[in-house]
Amino acid sequence: MIAVLFLFNVKAFGTELFDAEFRQGRSRLPVRDRVLAIVLHGKGDSLQAYQELHQELRLPNIDLLLLNAPIKFLEGFKWMHDEPRHEKTLATVRHLLFELTAELRAFGYRTENIFWLGHSQGGRVIGDFLFHTNESFLGFVGVSTYIGFLMVG
Repeated sequence: MIAVLFLFNVKAFGTELFDAEFRQGRSRLPVRDRVLAIVLHGKGDSLQAYQELHQELRLPNIDLLLLNAPIKFLEGFKWMHDEPRHEKTLATVRHLLFELTAELRAFGYRTENIFWLGHSQGGRVIGDFLFHTNESFLGFVGVSTYIGFLMVG
């Protein structure tokens, strides 16, 4: 399922990689100059929890791409299996995020104008992705998350 909400009759971004919802901000800038926030929810949640993010953050000019994780879990979704069985599913999601980044570049977004927002397991997945990419992004906000690959033991 792909849901798209857009304003100003501008072509909206869509992807088949994830169950996703694109919400265009009010900016009238061309895509290459727009800021995009990609939002990954926590384990057991879904993109529905972030549908009011424009209003809550009072950032109406940014575009939002809300993603659902690919694995059904309870009433929501999860991005990967729990550690220590996480490596295969984490690598799969990382690969999907590489593909998503390529789709966004092809659509016209510059990675320098993309920032990532992840809650809990969503932040863990983004941290892993950013650790493995050579791309430069605008930023990353991880809320109540952890970065497992930096742990030494």
